[in-house]
Amino acid sequence: MRLLAIMMALSGMASFICIAKAADDRDAMQKRGQVDYGNYCASCHGHSGMGDGPLQKFLLVEVPDITQLAIRNNGEYPENYVAQVIDGRGDVFAHGPREMPIWGNAFRAEQGLPALAAGKPQDKTTLSRIRSLAAYVATLQSDKGQE
Repeated sequence: MRLLAIMMALSGMASFICIAKAADDRDAMQKRGQVDYGNYCASCHGHSGMGDGPLQKFLLVEVPDITQLAIRNNGEYPENYVAQVIDGRGDVFAHGPREMPIWGNAFRAEQGLPALAAGKPQDKTTLSRIRSLAAYVATLQSDKGQE
């Protein structure tokens, strides 16, 4: 009986450790994404994500406020959709005309890799950067509705 109690306690600790590791991994992803966001996205979307970056005044289209993505999606942050928009190779009709750079191919070019056509799988490094960026954009979500 004592052995069973010890095993159950260890099992609970293992679950806690897995949850804590997942949170640490998510934090690390968001920190990596924050760096890329500052280097590639903030010039248009602004550091706050509200579409007020210094280059927005030179663009022909309005830069979207990406702090409202969760609010516009019934309170659920659409991380996979955001990753698709960042990758840029797929058709994301709700995004409107494609004015934003195709960052997936830009990240590939930085590695000396050729551009990919739609439907081809992304390399691990580029996919990791895209996922990290999408995870960071999640931290910019507003909890106040200003639609």
